[in-house]
Amino acid sequence: MPGKVAQGMRVELARSTLLTALLLLTSWSGQTDDWQVQSLVGLREYPVLAAAAGIQGTIHLNCHLLDSGSVSSCSSVSGPALLSEQAKQNAEQWRFKRAHTSSSYTVNLVYHYELKPATNHKASQPVFSFQAPNEVYLRAESPCIDHGPCSSR
Repeated sequence: MPGKVAQGMRVELARSTLLTALLLLTSWSGQTDDWQVQSLVGLREYPVLAAAAGIQGTIHLNCHLLDSGSVSSCSSVSGPALLSEQAKQNAEQWRFKRAHTSSSYTVNLVYHYELKPATNHKASQPVFSFQAPNEVYLRAESPCIDHGPCSSR
């Protein structure tokens, strides 16, 4: 899925689609404008324990980059712990490129995890989306704990 994504434009990937999206952003605004996303990896699953507990929320990550644009490490600044580990592992697979010469080696990423009520006993696939410049969304249905039809409740 090579192509350009303008600021504010959203790219959505269902689980069955290509999970690695190669994106070249036309701009990166906000707190860190020294780096542009070169490639990212879509999230396939909502964290099982978090989904079972009904945990959703926003994770703010501070990621440190190498000269090559690879992510060397990420730390969670805020958000539920059951979601932050998956967000950190995902962000560490991203690749960036320099927008211009600078001494900054940090990017900030925001992951939004959302659960919606299940509509029937057959769960739909989670939907991953990326909104330029730095926001990730993962939307999934809440699991039915008793494995019965959720719509009968």
